[in-house]
Amino acid sequence: MCVRRINPAAWLLIGLACLVLASGVASGQSPEPPKTDELFSPEQMAEDALKKIKTGDFQEAAALIRRAKTLKPKLDKLMLAEGLLAIAARRQVEAVEKLEAYNKSSEGKTDYRGFAAVGRIYKNSYMLSQAVPALKKAKDLAPLEENGKRRRAEITVDLATVYFALQQKDQAAEAAKEAQKLAPDDAGVQLRLAQVAFSTKDQETAAKGAERAIELSTAALRADPLKKETYQLLASCCWLQGELAQQAVSANPDASINYLKIAQALRQWAEINRRISLLDAREAVKQALAKEPDKPEYLLFAAALEADLGAYDEAREKVERVLQSSPDNREALELRNRLKAASGTSSKE
Repeated sequence: MCVRRINPAAWLLIGLACLVLASGVASGQSPEPPKTDELFSPEQMAEDALKKIKTGDFQEAAALIRRAKTLKPKLDKLMLAEGLLAIAARRQVEAVEKLEAYNKSSEGKTDYRGFAAVGRIYKNSYMLSQAVPALKKAKDLAPLEENGKRRRAEITVDLATVYFALQQKDQAAEAAKEAQKLAPDDAGVQLRLAQVAFSTKDQETAAKGAERAIELSTAALRADPLKKETYQLLASCCWLQGELAQQAVSANPDASINYLKIAQALRQWAEINRRISLLDAREAVKQALAKEPDKPEYLLFAAALEADLGAYDEAREKVERVLQSSPDNREALELRNRLKAASGTSSKE
């Protein structure tokens, strides 16, 4: 058998490597774990920064942007992240500069987010003529839906708002109709269209939009009675209905029905805000449960709040947890009966 000879220099390198490994083992040291920057690419950091901005974690977003910029300073998406972060900090001039640069980049040219952000800055700054081209471009690029949001419809409502403010009524009406078709079952879009109509004194369209938004929001609460955002939207709808009734009173102070409509809207608005307060109370007791998850007093308080809000499954789960450890707990038994009655089941106990 032929044995291949190894170069003496190679033997020397192998020996040195073994010495290094041996010294590490002998000292009990292990290789250092890779740093965070080595685990994630600059592209991933930029995406994570955008997510942090969306959730309001601006400090962490800024840190991610700095790290990504160190690794890849010319990454296009960093301009988008920096622009959106500048909007959050109310540095509008800087935001427009960053976002306009992103919109001219190869990636930004096909991304609706930069154009939509620029359009909204101009819209909110009453630079309406500059807002139109940015919003039109964003509308053309935006997906119909993204993360459960009707993105194209939302941008189209922004465009309708700008057209109304510019007194371009035909374009405004066309944009509003398009938004209506894009999101006929989105309560938020319907409310915004109603608000646009109200601002232009189109009471009939505003009233229909508010009613549709209330119908959709009420259905959403039946499916998820613990979603605060839906209650807030519903409160805005009721407030708009009250404003419409107030306008009707001003136009015809002798019509009694309009005063009743004001009273009904105020009552509904007050009830919705009561429920929002119950949700806030539930969040507080959840913090208590995080510290003492099995305390009956906390569980039953949370269950009572959930029962008031119509979240019967969540309430029932907490009541049964209490009864497992305390079968004779009077408060738990009463709440169980209340839940059975509310869900249409008669109690046999």
